[in-house]
Amino acid sequence: MLTRLLLLSVLYQCIQCQSDKDQIKNYASLEDPFRMRKCNLVWTKARTKLSEKKLETLYSALKIQDKHELTLKKLKSEGGDKDGSRENDVRKKFNNILVSFDL
Repeated sequence: MLTRLLLLSVLYQCIQCQSDKDQIKNYASLEDPFRMRKCNLVWTKARTKLSEKKLETLYSALKIQDKHELTLKKLKSEGGDKDGSRENDVRKKFNNILVSFDL
């Protein structure tokens, strides 16, 4: 429950921080907007299942997740995260996104 509240607060802050020039008019028309393949796979599935408003929220969540995934990838390539705790955190956040949107 606490994790979902944290996720929702992060999503709200991310949506609020977008400037007018960065706003996207039609989220369903975006194809592969993320750098990580797994985020793009979730996005492709969600485009057919979710409403425009939920897509907007999911887009924000996946944008943050994409950054976390890339940071983890860089950390691991530099020999960090030997115990796997950071990877576990990133995986849990990704699973929370999937559960939150019923994907």
